[in-house]
Amino acid sequence: MKKKTIVAITALLVCTTLFTSCNNASQKVQFSEYWHKDMNSPAETVLEELTYKVETTQSTSTEQVNYSANYSGTYTTKLEKDAENNYVYTTNLSVTAVYDYKTGKSPALEDSVKSTVVFQNTANALKPIRSEKEIVSHSPINGDIDENTDFNAWKMHNKFVVDYKTNTATIYDLCKTENERGYKTTDEIEINDKDAKKYSYLDNEQLLFALRGINPDTTTSPIFLVYAPFSETVQQIKATIGALEIADSFTFQSVDENKEIKESISYYPITLSVNAKNTGASHKAWIAKRTDANNNKFRNVMLKYEMPISYSLGTIVYTLTQANFID
Repeated sequence: MKKKTIVAITALLVCTTLFTSCNNASQKVQFSEYWHKDMNSPAETVLEELTYKVETTQSTSTEQVNYSANYSGTYTTKLEKDAENNYVYTTNLSVTAVYDYKTGKSPALEDSVKSTVVFQNTANALKPIRSEKEIVSHSPINGDIDENTDFNAWKMHNKFVVDYKTNTATIYDLCKTENERGYKTTDEIEINDKDAKKYSYLDNEQLLFALRGINPDTTTSPIFLVYAPFSETVQQIKATIGALEIADSFTFQSVDENKEIKESISYYPITLSVNAKNTGASHKAWIAKRTDANNNKFRNVMLKYEMPISYSLGTIVYTLTQANFID
């Protein structure tokens, strides 16, 4: 039997083929700081902390695998500024993964993705300066498990450091020692000059945050250039903004208001996909609509994020549970 592995937790970008416009005019996004409550008088102190519940919506069908996958945990984000007035955005995805076979379950596996990205303000198009990401992930390699067969998993532990001043990416395989071959590799980031003049450039770890700075009234389907460390290429990521929808009853804890928020929230569903020869499933982010320029109650926060698991095993869903917004 052919063995297959999945690395669902690291699939933060998708593989859907698109056809982009042949127009060479600039399509760069004019970002706005919608994460502030008052756009006309933004707060001097920037500190925002968000917490999401992470769970799995199971699929009714699978593709050539004989197990189901269940991920549960939390995803947190923190936004602040450094001494040079650059944004510092930190994220932490921590989940427990369990694989369920007909003959038994795997032990609980602890997976995580931790990242920090430093980028400029909206006047400089949120241009990235530096990012660092560390991933710990497990994938099953068993054909099946039972009382006579131990569960086996392939572990991946990598760190990616991207320096946009030198346009280099350093990749570390932390499953190896420093003296082993392949422990550290350096990649030169190459960007097509025509694309660089045409599209906004973002780091992969700030992509979801940057969606909050888009004005859907003036921008409908922006394309971003994003460096993908696994493929060591710069990809075009398209964000297709859908029609305004309403979450009839969305609930989360507001730390800054010290109360539970439970009400209808209007949001834009934004579908993310990447130009590639091989097609794949798209991701979706729910971005809250700006309520008022002087009182943007929900700060264009990401309410929910849906990420498909490989082999049609279901969907990993992030749902906002707690928010400490910028005042």
